[in-house]
Amino acid sequence: MNGLVTFLAIVGALVWGTLVWLFYTGLVIPLAGWGVLLGLLVGALVGGAVALTTPFRQDHRLISARDTQDEAHFRRLRFGHQRDHVWPHYLARQATIDLEAMAGATTGTAFAPWAWLGEHLGDLAEEVPPWIGLAVLPFAAPFAAVLGLWSVGVMVGLVIVWAVSVPVLLGALAVWGGFGWGLRRFDELRRRRRRARASCPICFHRTNRPSYACRGERCDVIHRDVRPSRLGVLSHRCRCGTPMPTTVSRAGLDHVPQCPYCDHPLEAGSGVLTDVSIPVLGPASAGKTSLIYAGLAALQAVVRRAGGILEPGSGASERSFEEGVTAVRTGHVAKTEAGLPTGLVARLRVGRSAALLHTFDAAGERFADHRLNRELGFLDSAEQMIAVVDPFSIRRVADQVPREMLDDDHAAPARSEPVEAYRTTVQRLVIDGVDLRRVALAVVVVKADLLVELPVSGRLGWSTSPDSAMVRDWLERQGQDDLVREADRDFAEVRYFFVSSVTGVDPDHAHSAAAPLLWLGRRAGIPLPDSTKAPA
Repeated sequence: MNGLVTFLAIVGALVWGTLVWLFYTGLVIPLAGWGVLLGLLVGALVGGAVALTTPFRQDHRLISARDTQDEAHFRRLRFGHQRDHVWPHYLARQATIDLEAMAGATTGTAFAPWAWLGEHLGDLAEEVPPWIGLAVLPFAAPFAAVLGLWSVGVMVGLVIVWAVSVPVLLGALAVWGGFGWGLRRFDELRRRRRRARASCPICFHRTNRPSYACRGERCDVIHRDVRPSRLGVLSHRCRCGTPMPTTVSRAGLDHVPQCPYCDHPLEAGSGVLTDVSIPVLGPASAGKTSLIYAGLAALQAVVRRAGGILEPGSGASERSFEEGVTAVRTGHVAKTEAGLPTGLVARLRVGRSAALLHTFDAAGERFADHRLNRELGFLDSAEQMIAVVDPFSIRRVADQVPREMLDDDHAAPARSEPVEAYRTTVQRLVIDGVDLRRVALAVVVVKADLLVELPVSGRLGWSTSPDSAMVRDWLERQGQDDLVREADRDFAEVRYFFVSSVTGVDPDHAHSAAAPLLWLGRRAGIPLPDSTKAPA
């Protein structure tokens, strides 16, 4: 019995060996080349097809405007604002997601048959004797090899798609990013050359990047950063589909700018036009308000005579300008309210140059108190200032003036000497880190129409055109040498003026109220005409 079993085993082994030999010599070896070729080729075609079609599948992840709020990929903007709700450019994020999805889908396709075989062969091994598995193994091996080559081909297809896609995307990214960087830098340099800024008359924040509201119907999106970026080079597409032009220069053409800090609407052209901010400091009742409106009225006459335009900004500025000029001309200027001031905006155009002129008039009490002074944020960013000196508040002058002139119906002198408001303001600015060596200061002695009638005026009284040196010398003679010395030390450049807010409304008057504004405006880059020039 044992011999018969042995004989049958030998015969079975010979038959099995013969079948294996015939299988390999008659089928596997002759067709091996085709098998390798077809396995790799079909696999590569399948892998390429899977990679190319993956981005178009319905379940594929698509980046939307909502994804710009993902701080892992889009960092926050200034003042805690998140990125704008706009559709990111394809190269910004979607391209990376597509490439990752291609790799994941293709890899899954390549290993899917092996995962299926592993799962089902494991179950089959529990039901079939081991010797049957060993007997079938030589016949299954070539098919497993072809399947392996197919899997390799699938990955080769992915590599081919990537080898074409990645260089194309990188090239497009270089061109797109380079053009965006150039456009961004060109706009920044252009506006820097113009000294273009955006000044908020409410919160006093100054920026070179205002915000803009979307113009789409029923859309409340505010675009905080319209520079060329990953959100778009030539335009940003809002979540509502409305395009927003990139660069402040283009967006500012037909969109109303807003303060990025408090969202208050700004004057049209803010951030694009030359922006000049001139705060006026001085003690209470020094004549700051009168000086501002008389100066603007005289400056308006100078600009109009040269063929230019100076007009109040829209909204509250227009109303304040008209009321202020009327009050100066009639001599009924109201005292400045103690609350925070609202900046007065004037639009100015001379020839091809345009600018926005901001003047700030705060109550004198705010210049005498460090805490209240700190709330005057417009002082911190100004590159030019006016310090008002009321001559009748100087003790040495007041001692030489008839008492009846010092009442509220005549000279109405300031409540403290000029140096007090000056020191409080300068000390606060220095403590807060403001570099005054980049700031120009116009020291303006006001109420010239009253002072010239008195002997104490000295050379200022009989001179037909008092210059800066004469005014400076007069202040020193009246005991204000501390003010003069400190101003020359603290500021980049100081010039002294002798002005009347009454007769100085006439731009050609010797005491023209436009004189300090003309000097500061020219220094800030506005091509203002000379007040003494007649029209061409």
